[in-house]
Amino acid sequence: MEMIENSTCIKFMKFTNETDFITITGNSYHCGTKIGRRGGEQILSILDNSYCFQTVSIIHELLHILGFHHMHLSANRDDFIEIIWENVKEDKFNKFRIKENLQDLGVEYDYGSIMHYSPYAYSKNGQKTIVPLKNVNGATLGQREMLSDKDILRINRLY
Repeated sequence: MEMIENSTCIKFMKFTNETDFITITGNSYHCGTKIGRRGGEQILSILDNSYCFQTVSIIHELLHILGFHHMHLSANRDDFIEIIWENVKEDKFNKFRIKENLQDLGVEYDYGSIMHYSPYAYSKNGQKTIVPLKNVNGATLGQREMLSDKDILRINRLY
């Protein structure tokens, strides 16, 4: 949470008696949360001893709670990436479907977003599922190291 607080206007606070709050639990069979504020308790499930138990994966999930979808779902994504559908596991097609109503908040597409999938996400054959169409300028698709400058800008513009 400090990574988000130290670089954005977001401040998390310890629960006292708030109506809306986040519960982070490791007692789950999956890793994830619902997107956006739901009202009441919102559970962030972190599967123990897994990739999602890492700090930056938790940050990725916290951004979902703050209302952010995956970058590759942006309405303008086809200008920036190609989805190689024949390499995607059929039962995961929904994870690559564009969300027409996503707001870009005036921030251009971000190959380096902590919210972007990796080039091999949900591959059924070990081949790429996401291919950049433009120069990524050194960015790593699917990086889980830090918030990108554009992630920070997007958060600050929304909040």
